[in-house]
Amino acid sequence: MNRKPISVELLINNEGQIEGLPPNPRFITDRQYKLLLKSVQDDPEFMEARELLAVEYKDKYLVIAGNMRLRACKELGWKTIPTKIYPADTPTKKLRAYAIKDNKSYGEMDWDIIADQWNENELIEWGIDKVNYNTPFTPNFDPKIGDNEQYDKINDDLIEQRAREIAESIVKEKKLLEITCPNCGEEFSIE
Repeated sequence: MNRKPISVELLINNEGQIEGLPPNPRFITDRQYKLLLKSVQDDPEFMEARELLAVEYKDKYLVIAGNMRLRACKELGWKTIPTKIYPADTPTKKLRAYAIKDNKSYGEMDWDIIADQWNENELIEWGIDKVNYNTPFTPNFDPKIGDNEQYDKINDDLIEQRAREIAESIVKEKKLLEITCPNCGEEFSIE
C-alpha cells in the first residue's frame, strides 16, 4: 500500500465499476453534507489522518472509502487529496470489507460524559447535533401486529393503533425518539 497526495482529477467515486464491489454504500443528507463540508474546510489537516482509501483502477484511482470526503474536497477546490492506494490486484473481498469498515462506527457515545465535559455548541458545530442527556430510543416496531395477523390484513387503523402504542410508551418512559424525514432526510429528535 502506498500513501501520497493524488490529483482530484485522477480520483473517481465508487459506482460499482469493479465486479463484486458494490457502489459506495454511504448516504448523506444535505444537512450532513454541509457539516462535512464545514469540517473539511475548518480542519483540512484532518484529511492527513483520515485520508481517502483508493485502489488502482485503469489509469485512475477508485475511491473505496471517503467518497463523501472526495466530493467535499472537490467542491472546496482542492487540487490533491491525501490517499492510501491499494494495488489493482487487491482481492475484491478485501476492498468490500474496507468500504464497509471505514463507514462503520464502533461503540456508542457516553452521553453522561458528553453532558458533563463537552461544550454543546462545539459538538453541534462538529456535526454531533443530537446532544441529549437521555439514551436514544429506537422503537422496536414489528409489523406483525399480533400472532394471528397477516401482512395483507394490516390496515391504516392497525398501523395508527400501533403508532399510538409506541408514542404512549415513549411518553411513559420519557425516552428520546430519533426521526428521519423520509422526504428530505432531515433528522430530529422528539421526546
